[in-house]
Amino acid sequence: MLNSFEWTIKSYLEKLDFFSNEDVLSQYHSELIKQKTLGKNMTVILAGRECDDSILVGADSLQIDATSNRKTIIKKLYELKNYRIVWGYSGCSELAYKFERRLKEPDPAICSWDTFEKDIREIIVDINAEQRYYVKRSGANWNSNLGLSCLFAGWLGGEPHMITIEDDSTIGDYLPQGIGGIGSGYPPAMAAYEALEEIKDISVGKRFYIALKTAINIERLYCGLPLVIWRITPEKVLDITKEFTT
Repeated sequence: MLNSFEWTIKSYLEKLDFFSNEDVLSQYHSELIKQKTLGKNMTVILAGRECDDSILVGADSLQIDATSNRKTIIKKLYELKNYRIVWGYSGCSELAYKFERRLKEPDPAICSWDTFEKDIREIIVDINAEQRYYVKRSGANWNSNLGLSCLFAGWLGGEPHMITIEDDSTIGDYLPQGIGGIGSGYPPAMAAYEALEEIKDISVGKRFYIALKTAINIERLYCGLPLVIWRITPEKVLDITKEFTT
């Protein structure tokens, strides 16, 4: 029996003509969808291994002001200039700006992913700890929209990697499974991505695009277009959004 959240994904995917069999939908969605409600100011940041020398990173672009409810198009993906690393965030945009100011460019000649991960985790933990202090002092309750979670993907020292660091300091390594993400839009995106695995004649890039678009359409009031997709290779970072949207 599909819950209301699962039925929303089912209906959207059926519009794309990928499924018509109820048993197939039930089999995937009853296991893959655990989150029934999505929080306000929803974000989806997704990273996926396209092939041995290519990683895709995608994001939505909507932010909603918590007090005025005003919607703004913002940037959620950033590139470390002169390096092949892209990072994205979910949560508080002010903390993301603070993180960007404190982030140091890694030197690929001397810096490994382990060293880079240690350095960025220390910054993120420190920023969230300070934020938790002020939230507690104000008497408000903590939620993920007040903190900072980040995803990092790309190449360093010739090695690919995809990691996430959540606002509770949890670290996720997604390179082995080939797909990962952050934000309240990640569960529906992941559900759509895995549900499309049975479609043999669809490319990894197309699956990735549909997964992102599904998450955005599930809760379009709080998560919105334009959708952005970048391709990271050992040589360069390219915005390939138009490959799927035109």
